[in-house]
Amino acid sequence: ARARVWAALAARPAGSAALLATHALEEVEAAADAAVVIGRGRALAAGPPGELRDRFGGGYRLAVSWGERQGEDGGGVTPSAVAEEVAALVAASAPCGGAPLPGGPPGNTARFRLAATDAPAFPTLLRALSAATPRLGLTGVALSVAPLEDAVAALTADADGAAEEEGGPDTPAVLPPSLTPASSTRPTL
Repeated sequence: ARARVWAALAARPAGSAALLATHALEEVEAAADAAVVIGRGRALAAGPPGELRDRFGGGYRLAVSWGERQGEDGGGVTPSAVAEEVAALVAASAPCGGAPLPGGPPGNTARFRLAATDAPAFPTLLRALSAATPRLGLTGVALSVAPLEDAVAALTADADGAAEEEGGPDTPAVLPPSLTPASSTRPTL
């Protein structure tokens, strides 16, 4: 069914608009000119997927891993000390400080959210982590763009919290007419 929907979207006339409701956010990023995030029956945010990701999702993600053997001599640095030093390196190198992310892969990995405005500092941060690798026993560093899912999660969490505070019924979303671009060649999701 999904393949037929995407084939129909691809075959529609140029300049037409389509409205598609989906939870497949990777498809939204790949195919939509504009997106509306709806939570608890309300339009929470609207705009191009990349803009929504940047405004509400936090920009970038950094994951730093280390092995069981920390440090050059293998005995002087505990995993919690490695995590603290990695966090200090991130805070010192990224102007916005890098917010730690909860959860993540099991084991010796620290994850951080980095603001888009921190991007000019990434070379400095990566050099600092590289220099600390022998001392801390780092085994991996991964820097990636934050997914749209982060923005949707942040927006819907805020909506859930606001609805609990209000204690009232949900109101239906009212979408502004500007969300259907007349000259769009990609679907509006």
